[in-house]
Amino acid sequence: MATRKVIRKRKGKMVAAVQQSRSRPGGAPRKRKIGRKILVLLLLGLAVRWAWISLDLGERLTLPYGRAVPVDSVRKIASDPQGLRAAPDSAEDSASADTTVAAAEGKTDRSDQQPGVVTQAREWARRQLDNIFVVRNVELRGALSIPGDTLLARLGDIQGKPMLELDLFALAGRIRSHPRVQRAELLRRLPGTLEVRVTERRELAVISARTGLTGIDGQGVVLAPPAPGWPVDVPVITGSRISLAVGDTLRDENLVYALAWIRKAEREPRVQSWLSEVHVNPAGVEWVEGVNGWRVRLGTHAIGAQVAALDAYLGQQNQEDRSNRTLDLRFPGFLIVRRRS
Repeated sequence: MATRKVIRKRKGKMVAAVQQSRSRPGGAPRKRKIGRKILVLLLLGLAVRWAWISLDLGERLTLPYGRAVPVDSVRKIASDPQGLRAAPDSAEDSASADTTVAAAEGKTDRSDQQPGVVTQAREWARRQLDNIFVVRNVELRGALSIPGDTLLARLGDIQGKPMLELDLFALAGRIRSHPRVQRAELLRRLPGTLEVRVTERRELAVISARTGLTGIDGQGVVLAPPAPGWPVDVPVITGSRISLAVGDTLRDENLVYALAWIRKAEREPRVQSWLSEVHVNPAGVEWVEGVNGWRVRLGTHAIGAQVAALDAYLGQQNQEDRSNRTLDLRFPGFLIVRRRS
């Protein structure tokens, strides 16, 4: 019972406080609920707009590519289109009649009004591009042992031709047809520069064959002679009696083995700078000789092991010594030194 009395007292105090706040003259003003009024006004505006559009569509017909035409006029044209096509009184009446007839027939074709305008615009733009993007300069990069005029002559007469119409793959193929060119790449540098990048084939060795001295690269391709004055400091392969032509690839096993030995020797700087000549015979590679006159008899085991043994020996000796020495590498794991008389 005590609990109920307390609750009633609390409720009474709360009601009295609420009444007092309402009767207070300086209290906060009541907030007006204007959200509902705004919503009602928006809905009313949308309804009026929808009604206006409905009435407007009922009175007028809007064409997709023309102006609005009254429905009554369309019906009149549909019933008697020949009268309007006959002879309009003025240019404005003629244009209005043409538009009205097209609306009646359901056809609006602008290409009939201005034939060839789009085609003429395209041709004009194409001529402008052709006048701007034309070949005015050709730059050659990477050609050292090949005369630049020789390579550029293979491109033909391309000066003044449109840059965007050049067949770069075909032009690169012409450059690659040179026997001293390994790779060729052509790039457009707009507005008027064509860049030609060339990677040359370089001599790994020179073969003294029946046809004379012939250069050969690391892939065994026989090269054309370089430009006059181009230095060639490579080993010479001697003892061969075969005939070689520019562009051929080595097939002889002895020459292929000699080239592989030179390729391995290039990986060791001491052996590379020392190696001067590789001599072959019908049985195989007979010996290799250095710049100081030392000769090395090769074995049949791995070339890398032979080159490593020779490099270790050259690192311990004075390579300026020109005494007659023969180094024997025929036995795996050993290097035998002999004196020649």
